[in-house]
Amino acid sequence: MCRLSHRALFLTTLLCPIVLSAGCVSEDRYVIQHHDLAQVQQSAQRSELVNAVRASDRKPVRVRVLALQQETIAPHGDGTFQVRARAKNPIITAGSVLTWTGTAISLIGTAIFAIGKVKDDQALFYLGGISALSAEPLMWAGTGLWIYGAMRPPYEVPVSAPPP
Repeated sequence: MCRLSHRALFLTTLLCPIVLSAGCVSEDRYVIQHHDLAQVQQSAQRSELVNAVRASDRKPVRVRVLALQQETIAPHGDGTFQVRARAKNPIITAGSVLTWTGTAISLIGTAIFAIGKVKDDQALFYLGGISALSAEPLMWAGTGLWIYGAMRPPYEVPVSAPPP
């Protein structure tokens, strides 16, 4: 039993930096006016914001120039351009790590629970049950962060917010 928990800890320690370095990505399409796009292309500051309209729901927002994918610019023919914004989203990454870590703990706990039931070992039975149940808060927190991160892309600023 100790080897199982040490292996799980080892795998989590090994995989966590890989997942965090890769990161989860947010991506969306925006419509930008010609004059705003020209200003962005001439600007040397990649950290500034540009006025845009989210293509999916037509909500006006400001988008960080750094996240705009220049190679995806497509003209609409009416003086506007569609462009994709893409960036790593640390909130989604944290939610993913918590969800998958909780899932692993829950599955291992469930296996220990089942082994305890089959072998009629009360200590394993309770240990597995407690382990499986203790993973629930991690999975719920991870799911909540995942949803929150998806709703708040790191490159988007609401129009009502003051400029940074």
